Amino acid sequence: MEEKEKLKGKVKWFSEDKGFGFIYGDDHIERFFHVREIRGANLPNNGDIVTFEHGQGRKGPRARNVVIYKNAKNKNNVSRDDRETCAKCGKKMIPRMVTYRGQAEKSLCPFCGATHRTFGNKIIELIIFLVALIIISSIFMSR
Repeated sequence: MEEKEKLKGKVKWFSEDKGFGFIYGDDHIERFFHVREIRGANLPNNGDIVTFEHGQGRKGPRARNVVIYKNAKNKNNVSRDDRETCAKCGKKMIPRMVTYRGQAEKSLCPFCGATHRTFGNKIIELIIFLVALIIISSIFMSR
């Protein structure tokens, strides 16, 4: 397998919502990149210096295997690690959200599958509380 040449460039524009952006390379070529091509846990910001490999897409030049080299917003180039540690396997991770019918149910460790945090449905908790209150009050009223 041949080693591809790493190029350097600056993130011209990136949208987390849309999941894509453009890098202006040191070779003066603007390349499209998709969020799937980003390597690492952090997403780039506009102005970040990145390394990447050149690729050719259907619509033109494309950046592949994008890695943040220098963060533009963080002047001291100290990286923040916002990941959490799994209580079961001990690995640093970004929990994966599990939803049911549009409601957050729990988050899981992507490595071992352990439940990281559960999210109670406030409406269900309120209904259970009210039903319990009605039952208790009916018991006391019948005495």
